[in-house]
Amino acid sequence: MDALRALNRIALDLAGTHALGSLLQTTVDEACVLVRATMGALVLLDPASGSVGQAFHHGFPVESIPRGTKVQGRGALGAVAGGTTLFTPDITADPTFVRFPGWH
Repeated sequence: MDALRALNRIALDLAGTHALGSLLQTTVDEACVLVRATMGALVLLDPASGSVGQAFHHGFPVESIPRGTKVQGRGALGAVAGGTTLFTPDITADPTFVRFPGWH
């Protein structure tokens, strides 16, 4: 039932606004609710520089991301960004895991 409520909130936001930022924020918030995550983030990259552009977050201090940070595209995050689906109960035990940077 929680999944249907979350999808309904996303659908209502999609139908009610044409603001991409609002839709992406709602999507991050509801995705965290669905999987019972304490934090989540969706980061848009600047295609020209490869550095972090806009960030939408839930329980994650995006202000801790240093200005000009470039996403490396390695490890599990790189695999997912490249279209691979990962299901793992413990990402740190996954062979694709690369530890977050110190500021994370």
